[in-house]
Amino acid sequence: MGPYWYQKQGVPSGKSVQAKQVSPRGGDLILSWDEEAKRMKLFGEAAIIGVGDLCF
Repeated sequence: MGPYWYQKQGVPSGKSVQAKQVSPRGGDLILSWDEEAKRMKLFGEAAIIGVGDLCF
């Protein structure tokens, strides 16, 4: 959803924006969209709620 809102709001690539997670656990995020690399960077606090292995 980040790239969609960056484009919709006219936010330039590389500029950080703040978002609020509105769920029972909630949270605040800082997002930065790098259009050239097609990457969204997320910054904020996290809690480990599970551990596992991903096999291809």
